[in-house]
Parts: sequence; C-alpha cells; structure tokens
Amino acid sequence: MGAHGHLPGRALLGLQALAGNRAVQRAVTEGKFNIVGENHDKTNRWETFEKDFAKSKGLDYWRENKFKHGGKRGDHPVLIALQMVSFLGDHATVSRARLTTVTQSLSDPATDATVLRARLGALLNALPSVPVAMSLYKVCQRKGMPKVVVQDCLPLVRLTNVVHALRPRLVAGSGLAEALHEVDGMLAGLISEAESIIRANGFGSDLLAEGHDAWRPVIAQISWQRAGYMLNRANKAAAAGVRGIWKVGDDHVTEMGAMALDPGPDVEITGRKEFSRQLKEWRRRSVS
Repeated sequence: MGAHGHLPGRALLGLQALAGNRAVQRAVTEGKFNIVGENHDKTNRWETFEKDFAKSKGLDYWRENKFKHGGKRGDHPVLIALQMVSFLGDHATVSRARLTTVTQSLSDPATDATVLRARLGALLNALPSVPVAMSLYKVCQRKGMPKVVVQDCLPLVRLTNVVHALRPRLVAGSGLAEALHEVDGMLAGLISEAESIIRANGFGSDLLAEGHDAWRPVIAQISWQRAGYMLNRANKAAAAGVRGIWKVGDDHVTEMGAMALDPGPDVEITGRKEFSRQLKEWRRRSVS
C-alpha cells in the first residue's frame, strides 16, 4: 500500500469547516461555469436533451467523468478509486454480518426453512457488487493512474468476482455450510484489503471499527473530498474562461453547498431538481 502521496492536499481544499447551507438551486446561467447535480442513471436517458439545452445557452456540456481542464480531470481518479474501494468494503462487511445469521440458522434445527431462505436471500442481496468492482477496474485503467493504486486495488476486483462465482453454490442448497465458510473467507480477505488501502491513503484511521455501519463515515469523508476537488477544478476552469454545464452526482452538489471553499464569481451550482425543472420548461417552450 502507499498511494497517500497521490491525493490532493487537504490544506488546498479547505474542506473541514462548514459555511452554512449555500444556495444550490440557482438556475443554469449563460456565460457561467455551471455545476449541476444529477442522478447518473436518469441522465443517461436525458443526455441528448441536456446537450441541446446547453447548446441553446452557448454552453459546453460534460458528464461527471468527462470534464478536463489544464490536462487534469475534474474528478480526482484516486479519490474515485477509493470511493469504489469503500463501497466494496461496506458491502463485504454487511455481507459477513448477514452470513453469520445464515450460519447460525443452518446450525439450529429449530430454524424454519422459510426463515433460512429469507436470511440467505438477504445475504445474496448484500454481496459485494460486481458493477462497482468493474467501475473500480475501469478507473484503474485510466492513463496516469499511479501504479501503486492499481496494484492495491485490482485484488479487490478479483476477490469480488470470486465471491460472485460462488453464488450458485449458495443458491443450490447442497453443501451450503462449506460454501458459506469459503465465502466468509473471501469476504474477510476483501475487508482486510479494503481497510489497508483506505488507511494507506489517509482515510479511516479513526473511523473504521467493527460493525456494519463502520464504512459509512469513510464513504462520506471520501465523497466530501471528491466534491471539494471538483469545486476547486471548476473554479480554476471558470477563471480561465471555460463555460459550460458539468453534471456531477447530486450528493456532491449538496456537499459543495456546505463547504468553506466558495465557488468562484463565474461558477454557479444548481441542484438536480432545479435543473430538471428548468430543462422541462425549456423543452415545453421548444415544442410549443
């Protein structure tokens, strides 16, 4: 482990202090750099309309992972990777807790079969997400990603895929005890790897603890850092004359609204609901 030197400096971002709730429901403005909240899945369906809307205002348009300025991405790739790592750590921790209940039910002759199936279903639903693991893999393939980060993170992708490959044995019923034992070992390894990565990068040293909610503060901490880095990059781009609409996760917009780091004079921050209202109004006027 050891990618700590590749993270943006906390002092630069100035993220720990709060400055009250800054308004994030302003309308998208021509001649500005607009940071706009989104639900990533819904934007996939509306992207064509959003690009036309941006064009009508003389603005460029970028999705969260597409914006670059000055040779740097708007969203820090190491922080994205750490966010994926923390998600997998959280999934694995919740899964182990649910696996314990399944194991206990299996060893108790009085356990009703319906209860066992329900607990097993809850375990299957909680297992580390293959899509999250693949997102981590894709981030690790980005040009310029520090090799040490890639070396640290890729084992998590492998472990997640191994756990997923064991799902049929959990569903089959026969040999369930042995399958649970094997899955538990994989989950323990995944949690250990994830914790090591997070700690090596300066997060979680005072937050990670036993319990299924252990990862939630870590996830929030990394998300907060990502939002601050995004706002810092947006400020620099706007100061250089870049104008457009940059779609980012709506949670990041909320975080930006609470930061001590102010948006620059040419930066506007708009929440998802306000943007949706403005987009629908623009479409209504366009077709009338």
